[in-house]
Amino acid sequence: MPVRAPTDKRAYSDTKERLDAPFNIPSVVSGAGAVNGTAFLTDEALYAEIELRLHEFFQTAMAGANNDINVIARAAGVSPLTIAFVVAGLSTPLSIAKVADAITVNVATNGAGAAISTAAQVVAAINADAVAKEFIVAELQAGNDGTGIVAAFGATALAGPTGAAPTLDVVVQTMFDDTNWETAPGSPFPQKTTTPGYHRKGFGILGWQTRINRTLGGTTPAYAWSTPVFAHRS
Repeated sequence: MPVRAPTDKRAYSDTKERLDAPFNIPSVVSGAGAVNGTAFLTDEALYAEIELRLHEFFQTAMAGANNDINVIARAAGVSPLTIAFVVAGLSTPLSIAKVADAITVNVATNGAGAAISTAAQVVAAINADAVAKEFIVAELQAGNDGTGIVAAFGATALAGPTGAAPTLDVVVQTMFDDTNWETAPGSPFPQKTTTPGYHRKGFGILGWQTRINRTLGGTTPAYAWSTPVFAHRS
């Protein structure tokens, strides 16, 4: 026979809170090897849900220095978006346009028609644009300070993960004392390869701080990932 639910509704009270954890915003990680994540507070969490999201992305490879950026799809999974940089006209301002699934960065030019927008300015413009920021996020590539001038390139589809036989292994660790990291109940995530998308897992009682560690394998692996954490407190 079905069991009658308790009449005391307080037995089911719960507060779900999205924590200020690293990689709430998609970002590109690359290079084979293991990296321990930055610790974030999970004190008083009854349990937590963590989503491992894999996003499609594009990494520019421009001539020059300090001018490369990553463009990442906000949604985890297959994205139909393309990105293009256009350099055209005289004394034009930096602007962002989106038509259907095509996003175009109109690079600022000087009076001679040469590009004058830096990578840092382009990143800021994309992330501030009311329309574009709902679909993509931009960041400087590792090792770039953003001072270099960008160049034009044609429409390119967001894709990835990239590399030869890339793999991503993710383990969640938590700390109950002041010294020792322990593997959190529910960890690890299944190994990820080249398929974008997301995987949500529930984790048991966590300690006062938690971290999300990653190990990348393969040759020149690169992933755009995010790992939002939702804590449930009784």
